[in-house]
Order: sequence, then structure tokens, then C-alpha cells
Amino acid sequence: MKSVGIIGLGLYGRSVLETLISYGGFSVSAYDNHMEKLSSVAHLCVDTKCVDASTEEGMDSIPVEMFDCVVVAIGTDIKASLFATMMCRERGAKRLIAKATDRKHARLLSLSGADMVISPEVESGRLLAKAIQCNNHDVVELFTSGGNVEIAAITVPREWEGKTIIQVDVRKRYDVNIIATRDRDGALSLADTSVPLSPEETLVLIAQRAEMERFLKRYAPR
Repeated sequence: MKSVGIIGLGLYGRSVLETLISYGGFSVSAYDNHMEKLSSVAHLCVDTKCVDASTEEGMDSIPVEMFDCVVVAIGTDIKASLFATMMCRERGAKRLIAKATDRKHARLLSLSGADMVISPEVESGRLLAKAIQCNNHDVVELFTSGGNVEIAAITVPREWEGKTIIQVDVRKRYDVNIIATRDRDGALSLADTSVPLSPEETLVLIAQRAEMERFLKRYAPR
């Protein structure tokens, strides 16, 4: 089981955490300076701690060197993001991934020691263009979770209605995973493979970029 430490539980950090847990095979620890954010994910984590990652004292309380991967997902506080990245590198992080808000921030994160820098704003622009290219109302959302991985939210295809996720078997056919469902009120739930799919649901899918493109060509043609 791989261990991952996530510093910063904004929308991005929480998304990474929940997606890793949905995959299985990961033990995740979370660190943030807002206790309410930590409380909401405590049941998913092996460890949570309220820390100020912009201080040396706060970073000292995170066992960076114990994780297989550390994700610095701090949002708009660029100074804290850079400091946390630099301290993680100094403390021997095995693999260090950091989130950037723009290209300048990305460059500074690389110089601070990040092995990989993710720029959600840049990626979301590219994915929006792809969603427009699809030109199909069945694709509700399309975005990246970083690197070569894409996430899409689609309405339930008519031919899937009344079938279970097991029966649809998109994982075997397209190497795409259905990780969650969203009802008409917007409530998100982890996917239950034994429950028949409803036309009122939205499916949340995750896959490598090439596989997602192949899947969308089949179920959301231009």
C-alpha cells in the first residue's frame, strides 16, 4: 500500500484525497490549517493534523520523509505553497508534487524542489476546449486531476439505464472507471456497482487521457 501525504485541503487537495481512496491501495494523511476541513475527511485518512504549513514549526510536525508521495495542494497562498514545497524537499520527500496557480508560480515551485507541478487552470482551459469540441450535452463536466489523468461527468447513456455498473463493465471495455454518481440535487456518492443506473443520475468517470478520449468518442460523439 502506497502512503500519500496531502498538504492543503481545498477543492483540489480534497479531490486528490477522495480519488486516491476510491482507487484503493493508498493510505492517505491530510494536513491543513482549518480543523473543519480535516474533520470532514478524517474517516478516510490514517492521520490528520491541523498545521500551519507556512511555518517551520508546522512543517516539523509532518513526517514528510515517511510518505511515498507528498502533494502540496495549497491554494492561493503562494508564499506558503513555496515554503512548504521547499521544506518537503529539504526533509527528504521521496516524490513531491505541487499545485501551481499560474505559470510563474509553477516555475518557482520547480525551483523549490517539486518533482512534478500541476497547473489546474491551464489544464482546465485545454479541457474546456475539448468539451466544446465534443459539442454534446451528455458531457456535463470534463477536467483533469493532474498529469495524464482526466475526469468526466456524463449523463447516463440511454443504453445503460436500468443496468448496474458491473453489467456495463466500462472498466474492462474502455479502461474507464466510474468512481461516483451525482443525483438531480447535486449530492455526490461513491459508486455502488450493484445498483441499477438511473437516467436522472450523472456519472463521474476517471481514466488516462487516451482512454477517456476513446470512451467519449463512443458515448459523446461530436
